[in-house]
Amino acid sequence: MHTLRYYTACSLLLLIVLLVACKQGHQPAAKVVPVATVATDSSSLDRYTPAGYEVFDEEQGDLNLDSIPDLILVLHKTGESKLATVAAKRPMLILMGRPDTGYDLLAKNDHVVYSHDMGGSSNPEPFDTIAITHGRFSVKHWGGMGSFQWERSETFQYAPNEKKFYLFKDSYKAEHFTFIGNKGMRSSKLVNTVKTAKDFGKLPFDKYDIYKEPND
Repeated sequence: MHTLRYYTACSLLLLIVLLVACKQGHQPAAKVVPVATVATDSSSLDRYTPAGYEVFDEEQGDLNLDSIPDLILVLHKTGESKLATVAAKRPMLILMGRPDTGYDLLAKNDHVVYSHDMGGSSNPEPFDTIAITHGRFSVKHWGGMGSFQWERSETFQYAPNEKKFYLFKDSYKAEHFTFIGNKGMRSSKLVNTVKTAKDFGKLPFDKYDIYKEPND
């Protein structure tokens, strides 16, 4: 009888020890607190957009080769295609990136991007693209009327010692396309010019005017 009680007591004690061990071995995992991320505040660009304007196009890239993303903005009048006077200015802004993801305005020019009405009947909207590469950026336009088509591209290059952009190249090409029976379409180049600093000298970005010849 005493032996039975002894084994019963030992069994109960062993069961309690096992229960305690199991409880300690299955503690809930500690909560992982996520590391806060720093998001770019898009509202920081609002101060560069005046009332009545909105962002028409933007392109990001390393303009001054410091490995920090920079930004080019093109603005236009809100609803410009419906305005009575559609030849509204389209400001272009060069914004240099900071390590804290903010931007500083380096330069602004209202005469780098053609207005909405300059493309011609074949393509009323002349603006095409902005391309950034190796400390340069290019602005491309195209338009036409009927069988006539033109393209224009101006390229600006960064001068690190002066922290400014200067016109590097201004190219213009015009073509006339002719349909010849069942032979298809043939192109006759009318104009294909490329002007460089040898032609227009040292022209800063903020002094450039696409409506004028660079050397005027």
